Parts: sequence; C-alpha cells; structure tokens
Amino acid sequence: MPANLPPQYFEVERRYREAKSTEEKIALLEEMLRIMPKHKGTEHLQGELKRKIAKLKAQPKRKPGLSKRGSFYLIDKEGAGQVVLVGGPNVGKSSLLKAVTNAEPEIAEYQFTTRRPQPGMMPYDDIQIQLVDTPAVSEVHMEAWLPEVIRHAEVACLLTDLSSESLLEDAEKVLEILNSRNVFLKGELDLEDNPHLTKKTALVANKCDLDSGDNLEILREFFQEKFPIIPISVEKLVNLGEFKAGVLELLQIIRCYTKSPGKEPDYEDPVILKKGENVLDMAREIHKDFAEKLSYARIWGKKVYEGQKVQKDYVLCDGDVVEFHI
Repeated sequence: MPANLPPQYFEVERRYREAKSTEEKIALLEEMLRIMPKHKGTEHLQGELKRKIAKLKAQPKRKPGLSKRGSFYLIDKEGAGQVVLVGGPNVGKSSLLKAVTNAEPEIAEYQFTTRRPQPGMMPYDDIQIQLVDTPAVSEVHMEAWLPEVIRHAEVACLLTDLSSESLLEDAEKVLEILNSRNVFLKGELDLEDNPHLTKKTALVANKCDLDSGDNLEILREFFQEKFPIIPISVEKLVNLGEFKAGVLELLQIIRCYTKSPGKEPDYEDPVILKKGENVLDMAREIHKDFAEKLSYARIWGKKVYEGQKVQKDYVLCDGDVVEFHI
C-alpha cells in the first residue's frame, strides 16, 4: 500500500536533514510523524521515525550554563521564565535590556554590535523574568546558532523601529528569515503548533516618542491580528511598565503564595505556576511527597471568600494565598 505522503512532509524532512541540534531534530521528527497519514502503508515509516526520536532523546543532555556546541549558544533558564528579544539591526534590543534589567550590554550606533546572547534579570513586583538579548536578524548576516537560542526560550519579543521608513518591510523580513530557519513567531499558538518551533510573541514597537502616531497605526493595521503590540520608547523610558506587564501576560504565568495555619502568608517567595494549574499542581511544585499527602486547601483570593475550603483540583488565580492541609 503506497504511503501517499503530503508535500508538507517532504518540506519538514528537508529541514530535518539540515538540522544541527538534537532538540531541533527531535522537534522535526515529531512534526513529520504528526503530518504523516496514519494507515498501513506508513506503518514501517512511523516505526522508523519513532525509533529515531527515542534514540535522540536517549542522548546525554547538555550541561547547565552558557554552553557552546558547534555553532550556537544557549543560556541557562533562570527566574519565572525566559524571554528572547529578537529583531533587525539597531531596533533597540540591547538598550531595552539595559533599561529594564541588571545587564550591561555593549551598545553602539553601528550594526551588529551584539555578537553573543546576553541575559539579564527583569524585576516585576516580587519575581524576576529573564530577558535574553540576541544578535540582529538580517539578510546581510545572522549567527548560525541564533534559531536554537530562540527555540530554547519560552516566548519572544519582536522589536521594531517606529521611526524607520521601511517599518513593515523590516518586520516582515525578520519573520521571513526566521521562517526559513524553522522558527515561527505568532501572537497565539494553535493546538497543531509545535511549541519547540513556534514561539508566542509580542510585537514591541520602539521609539514611539519619535512617531507622530502614523507609523504605529500602520503597524497596528497590518499586524494587530497577528501579534499583541506594545509601543515603547527605551530612550525616554515610555511604557516600560506596560512592557513588563505584557511580558508577564505573554508567559501565561501566575504567582501564588503559601500560608501556614494560624500564621501570616509568605509573600517573599511566590510559587510560579502556569495559568490553568490547580492546587495539586502547586503542591507538586513545592514537593512531590507533599502533593501525595495533600487532602485539601484553604484559599484567600479574589474569587473566593477568605479561607474558603477547596479541593485539590481547584484552579488557582494570580495572587492566591494557599493554606495546605494534609
């Protein structure tokens, strides 16, 4: 029985043959398996792809820290989430990193100043979010390891320059170059999207202080259905608070706090969870054995009365205080 593989399969197969990293190869093999029609004619090929995936996953993991393997670098994840800053030359990525984190990146007027990924920790209320500055995406030059750094992050911020006369073309060119390297930036992910290859992204429009409003409106007209848009000015420190809030929303995380019976809540060390996670998930985050012994919890928060008793499957909200009972 013929396999009858669709054209999309062969495109992903081509990218697999060009892939350099183990993570990218696994993601592409899984994508090939998803695209492939499931019938008797593809059973042998399905088995072959699954064996390749298992073999790659069995390979030793990279050691923590800033690591170089062949032609790319990875930054060890820290804080509540890793957000990668992406864009063309001189759009303000390094300046933004310096403005909102503790990092001291090299900043200059000439293009391609940034040659390696540069991390910095951005404080937001009681948590820290890791931002990673990256070299420019350009037709002239792009670092070979950059796509893997983007895939490694949870989410991305695509920076644009509102003062540029080729604003739309600049943004489209960055997206086109990344797409050609199997990196896809989207405002919202679909169920069929591979989270390793596709990153939830906000469009950050820098230099809003130099724009009369026309370019921002043009940007919104063409991109507001694709990305959430955050106008900022790094130089004038405009809307940096909105940028931080937008990054938190992009990560889709919540902060919850613990409380011992008869004592005040511990607001010093929030437990970071994904939106939609519940009391049991929070208990697991604290300790596996603790989750196994959990009976119920009491909650202090916006959607409950103070100290309301809830079961283990209660979905938590940002700011909830949780008192566990075992």
